[in-house]
Amino acid sequence: MAALRCLIILHASCMMITFSSSQYLVGDNICVAIDGTVRCCSEFMQVGNQCVECDLGYRGINCSLTCPLNHYGHLCLSRCDCLPYQYCDIEVGCRSKETSTLSTESGIVNCE
Repeated sequence: MAALRCLIILHASCMMITFSSSQYLVGDNICVAIDGTVRCCSEFMQVGNQCVECDLGYRGINCSLTCPLNHYGHLCLSRCDCLPYQYCDIEVGCRSKETSTLSTESGIVNCE
């Protein structure tokens, strides 16, 4: 994995970096790899021509990783301490387990 150097903008003006003939990124959180490729910094993803922060429960380059086991929320920084009848949801933390019944060709299956 190539090391990244992030371009940090500390004032209100935007910067534009061209990385192909038809695509460009504007704004903050734009990184340049050693090989010169331009992309959003880790913990951000490209939406249109801007880099936006990962949704709750996601992290990493292009927000491609979900939270590890028993972690949730903004950049997976919160830790779940769920009760036995709960599970750790990557977005909001501990939630009650729901039991449902699915019909299959071979019969009924209870899911917990």
